[in-house]
Amino acid sequence: MSSNGEVNNRPADSAFKQQRLKAWQPILTPMWVIASFVFIGIVFVPIGAVLLNASENVVELRVQYGGKDMNGEKNEIKPGKNAILELKATADMKGPVYLYYELSNFYQNHRRYVKSRYDAQLRGDVKGYSDLAEAKAKFTTNAKLNEVKDEAGATLRQTFQTCEPMLIPPEFDNNEGPNCKWNSTDEKSKGKLCKVLWPCGLIAGSFFDDVFQPAGNWTTPLTEWSEEDIAWDSDKKIKFKNPDGWKEGKWKKDQDSLYLWLHQRYPDFNKLTNRSLEKEGVENEHFIVWMRTAGLPTFRKLYAIIGKGNDADTVTIKKGTILEIKVHSHFEVEAFDGTKSLVVSTVSWLGGKNSFLGIAYIVVGSISLLLAAAFFIKHMNSPRKLGDTTYIVWQD
Repeated sequence: MSSNGEVNNRPADSAFKQQRLKAWQPILTPMWVIASFVFIGIVFVPIGAVLLNASENVVELRVQYGGKDMNGEKNEIKPGKNAILELKATADMKGPVYLYYELSNFYQNHRRYVKSRYDAQLRGDVKGYSDLAEAKAKFTTNAKLNEVKDEAGATLRQTFQTCEPMLIPPEFDNNEGPNCKWNSTDEKSKGKLCKVLWPCGLIAGSFFDDVFQPAGNWTTPLTEWSEEDIAWDSDKKIKFKNPDGWKEGKWKKDQDSLYLWLHQRYPDFNKLTNRSLEKEGVENEHFIVWMRTAGLPTFRKLYAIIGKGNDADTVTIKKGTILEIKVHSHFEVEAFDGTKSLVVSTVSWLGGKNSFLGIAYIVVGSISLLLAAAFFIKHMNSPRKLGDTTYIVWQD
């Protein structure tokens, strides 16, 4: 405040507030620029070589068994059919060896697709299901379909809002509403019992249910085929849980249930993989892996680990070994013009086979070295005097 009582907003006369602190401003002289490019090149090229070498040491076997190939010809095991796929090891494969399925042109990153899930349901939270049962109980045996549609449909949408448009089985739904009956006591009704999908949503509704099994001559090092521990621990322990009483059979798992369970929607999957319904449900690790959506339209997901165990590093698939894997095809790819493939691969400290990162480092490092050489030649042939005022052009 000044002497006359007025407020004075002027900053104090200090080096900090008056911006008089000491500062260092680098000047990019020709030699500094050349040295910077040389440094980047010297660092990036060796790093790229190490990354590329790690990728090249990964042995990857791949066979496409669904969709059109690069020549536009169909290469497909039709849904409902079985076949034996053969993969020949091109080099020694040191364990553990990982088996993946690969899909192309499947956009799991679509906004509506990613949001179409009900996390409370996946965690086993039954809140809202009792409300649905109460809404169902309100209807008499003479309830009209439009009344059922209005009240029960509203309850469904409110409870499973994020699951739309897949709340009930597609065969029970149409543009006018559910063509099924919520009241199962109406014996005269021609409509089927309405069911609620558990789990609901587009991601669960498009579950990849092809089944892979070892077949043929699997020699001693390959005796361990494990489909456990393929999902993230955080997902298994926290995000995916069956409702309380699942193991004790408190929830109906038959056709009279109000809910359509995962094993009812994909009946062959549990049978072929020898899954126990009391232990599985949404805790099926293949399902958990599928629910973690991919960011790109071409992606791979882990299906099994071959040679898993304490002695996994001693397991070796010799060069020339033919791996025979039986495929039970159920997942249809023709509708979205995609492909599906089976991939068997080793891993390095960097992960799977991916040459892009190593090549990118080498390219950037090489370009930096070329620029450094070009600038050095230019500087040697026609050096520029720093601070020369003749380079300053002033026009009145």
